[in-house]
Amino acid sequence: MVRKIWLMLLALTVISLFVFPALGSKPEAAKEEFFTIYFWADLSRVYGFVNVPRLLGIQDTIYWIHKYKGGIQGRKFKVEWADHTNDLAVGATIYERWRPRKNFMYMAVCGSQENEAFHDRYAEDEVVVSSCGSSETGIYPAGYPFSTIPMYSDQFANFADVIVERWDYKKQGRGPRLAFMTYDTPFGRACLQPLVMEYAKKKGIEVVDQQFIPVIVVDAATPLTRAKKAGADYIYGQLLWQSLIALAKENERLGFGLKFGTNNFGVDEPLPMLGGKAAEGIMGTTPYKLWSEKDDPYIKMATKITEEQGRRKKDLLNSYFLGVANVLTIYDLLNQLVPKVGWEGINGRVLRRQLETWGKEYDLHGLVKFDYTPEWRAPMVARLVEIKDGQWVPATPYRRMPGLVRADLKG
Repeated sequence: MVRKIWLMLLALTVISLFVFPALGSKPEAAKEEFFTIYFWADLSRVYGFVNVPRLLGIQDTIYWIHKYKGGIQGRKFKVEWADHTNDLAVGATIYERWRPRKNFMYMAVCGSQENEAFHDRYAEDEVVVSSCGSSETGIYPAGYPFSTIPMYSDQFANFADVIVERWDYKKQGRGPRLAFMTYDTPFGRACLQPLVMEYAKKKGIEVVDQQFIPVIVVDAATPLTRAKKAGADYIYGQLLWQSLIALAKENERLGFGLKFGTNNFGVDEPLPMLGGKAAEGIMGTTPYKLWSEKDDPYIKMATKITEEQGRRKKDLLNSYFLGVANVLTIYDLLNQLVPKVGWEGINGRVLRRQLETWGKEYDLHGLVKFDYTPEWRAPMVARLVEIKDGQWVPATPYRRMPGLVRADLKG
């Protein structure tokens, strides 16, 4: 199984090298008829399998806008992207190349470490960032980054609420026990913050273990055995599908009966495809629609676009929708602003102020709802979903989450 995962990662990397040259697309001469979306991510290293589908989502949405909407207020979009290889030093070099440009005002970013490192720079340069790197200090204090996913603490709270609702206290004679299993990175550690632990305690969930694992799990038996010996009923972490497949299959082989929960980045199509029976029952939180909801108007439209663009099912990861959201956000912003201030009045400060007027549960074309206000920067409604009969399906209706952010960051 590890070999299969590595082969898939290698294939994605090779594809990215052919479709997207190693250092990013060659910038074209500035043209007034284009609005440039800057996209900056790890496209060839450990998170390449997340960010390549996201770039596909960006490209497909631009294609849809140009073909079916005639562009944006008399202009067209283009994306200028760069691969920072998960290296902040490389990222800083790329950022410095872009920042002097007059049209550098809107950026799509994926990565908690990037947002934590550049949070203050975004404000200094007045560049609006549409991002799925949603650690506390990556998004807050409220400035120029706006999250396209719920805060990781809220995603855990959503999971905690459901397992408590499902728990049979009479039969078990105790509350549920939970082990955290995640990555030793800003992204991975985001589910270990004090507010998460306080919420678990408030819900009567006993945290019995915490441990770090690599993204590619070669030895799944050791961390699973440790969690089982600690008395865990559930495993929760910021776990990607590559990790969950190995863990779920070993859990099945060992007969441990542990149940898994993850965030939106684990809610991906390859997990039920490759995990098979062992992946049944894995839970995750997402504010987005699911590909299995074939009668949903947005999914019908998205399916049509992906078919026209020749996308494969394994291209349609959770991050594909995140790329779609990056483009639809600026599409709506420009449609709202250009008629009022003209193209000459568009800048990062104006974009930020307009985003802050969207308020609670702004409906982004039926795909997701955002809460963007002067104080808040992330979706607040999401569903718990789970794998059932080989596909992701809703386990709950959409719910508002508690808004777990440190008090000192809210101000």
